[in-house]
Amino acid sequence: MNYSQIRSDARAKLKNNWTPAVLSVFVYLIITGTVESISMSDGLFGLVGSIGFLFLYGPLEYGLNFVFLKLSKKQKADVGDLFDGFNSNYSNKVSAGISVYFYTFLWTLLFIVPGIVASYSYSMTYFIMIDNPHFPASEAIKRSKEIMKGHKRELFVLDLTFIGWMILSIFTFGIGMFWVSAYMKQSHAEFYARLSGYNFVSGQTEAVEESKVVNQIDVNP
Repeated sequence: MNYSQIRSDARAKLKNNWTPAVLSVFVYLIITGTVESISMSDGLFGLVGSIGFLFLYGPLEYGLNFVFLKLSKKQKADVGDLFDGFNSNYSNKVSAGISVYFYTFLWTLLFIVPGIVASYSYSMTYFIMIDNPHFPASEAIKRSKEIMKGHKRELFVLDLTFIGWMILSIFTFGIGMFWVSAYMKQSHAEFYARLSGYNFVSGQTEAVEESKVVNQIDVNP
């Protein structure tokens, strides 16, 4: 996997599109962060927050992925696309969010590493749902596990290449993380494009290149 090329493609797709990309990340983090904070409160207030988080998480994750997948396909995107998950088949997005969150949590209970591996195993779920709107959440999760076999370590390494940018963002009082997060999310969309075998430039499906990186942490979550 050519990580430099993936990042280069991501930057090319973000050129002239940084505003909707960063705004989408900002709004997503504000909403999920606020609801999650409320869920940590005591009593009824915390219970309402927890329920609200479960009903918001999946649709918002779907919407955030939708924004960056549109940019990857060279389509116009705006912050309003973040809420696309609330339009049609809303319950399916909620189901995906609850399932991914629950499965990842269960693997994390075993140890931190299995939880991390699980998160990468399910990482393509929303991209797959976007490209296959007829898929139920369970099928999208299953396909994500299949498509990520042998590729989880590659995505993990890709994420590690952003550590330098994350460190630099500290000197911007954290504000720069909105741009870094958008850059990472766009790179994930480009990564998905390669795994799905879909060439977003030519608009044609191509053979998926076999991974040259051996996955050494595949524990099959």
